[in-house]
Amino acid sequence: MWYKLDTVALKLRGYGEHTVVMDLNACSQYMFRVRFHRSDDDYTYWSPPAKIFTAKEPFYGENLHKAVRRQKIPEIVDVLNSGHITVDVPDNHGLSALMNTAKRGQPEIMKVLLSYNASVSCKDEAGKTALMHACIYGQLSTVKLLRTHGAIYEDYDLGGTTPLHYAIDSCNCDLIEWMITDGANVNIQDRNAGWTPLMRCASLHGNKLVAYTLIHNKADIDLRDINGKTCLMIAVVNGYLPLVELLLENNANITIYNTSGRTAFEIAVSLERRTTISLY
Repeated sequence: MWYKLDTVALKLRGYGEHTVVMDLNACSQYMFRVRFHRSDDDYTYWSPPAKIFTAKEPFYGENLHKAVRRQKIPEIVDVLNSGHITVDVPDNHGLSALMNTAKRGQPEIMKVLLSYNASVSCKDEAGKTALMHACIYGQLSTVKLLRTHGAIYEDYDLGGTTPLHYAIDSCNCDLIEWMITDGANVNIQDRNAGWTPLMRCASLHGNKLVAYTLIHNKADIDLRDINGKTCLMIAVVNGYLPLVELLLENNANITIYNTSGRTAFEIAVSLERRTTISLY
């Protein structure tokens, strides 16, 4: 049996009643004609041509993520209207389109995704939500948008960290203050070391403006983590002198003992932090 595809002839042997022709283009028209090979040089005439139309290639998750990366809203809408994929399909890194746009600060694209019911509670493989990703990158505009769609502050990733803790990493004081004013618990403790946002600041970067923002919004300076350490002790260990000064100016308790039975002053002495010792 012979099939003629445009100008290409395909020879098929055997008694099969059908075959699959590969490598056709999507959304294209093809003309097929058929003839039979009886024996040696004996062939039937070609059949009348039959028009064949291939369907549109289905969309995949990568089509959505590519359109989002290119910030092409009409393409995003076309992909989502196709019905072939869900709006929360993850990319190769396990992130949904909403997560990616949240961390990039793209509220207009987020609005489109949310109109197609993108989930604000969806989590990546590390347990992070779109809100957490937005906080890591200090994206106030996208945090505000996610909050209007029900994103919550008292949520933890697999490491036990909350959105406000991640906002501390960004050092965006406007974001931090807005979140606290919006209802985020300034003294919330993570589920790993029991750190408050102020303790995280004292551990990661010691940014004085971030610490001031937290203290100004009623952060408890003397709370202790699972090892009994206060943020003053953590700041002393990490050598963040400006932060130590700020904490002492705001009456940090210097008589508190950690689980090892040492105060912040004794820790400073053991580490030979002479400049820190002089502050007491």
